[in-house]
Amino acid sequence: MIEDPDTFFEVPTQWQGEYFPAYIPHGFTLSSVDESKLVPEVEYRNQNNEKLVFTEYSEGAGVIFDTENAVTKDITINGLMGQCTTKDDTVRIYWQQHNKFLHIYYIGEESEAIRIAQSIQKVIKK
Repeated sequence: MIEDPDTFFEVPTQWQGEYFPAYIPHGFTLSSVDESKLVPEVEYRNQNNEKLVFTEYSEGAGVIFDTENAVTKDITINGLMGQCTTKDDTVRIYWQQHNKFLHIYYIGEESEAIRIAQSIQKVIKK
């Protein structure tokens, strides 16, 4: 069997989650990985100190988002219903995938945040 290079993506070795973004925008490099199994989180930053954070919440984890004065709309992520909130230059996308609650925090364009969310894949560990 030959691996399909279009489906390959790099996951940090410390990552404890079940899902991970296959697409990271150009110029962003790994900044930190929270190795929690209940709430694993990974952060990327670019040279302008803009950031992308992906968090995977397991059952029993609590989460509160500041949506005051934000523009909120329903979106579809890979066939699943989600929410997209935009406040100033910050975009948050969140949705449920099976028993996980997934969250993208991105400083930048909404379309790019949606592209990141659409790229989320189940991690297959070897």
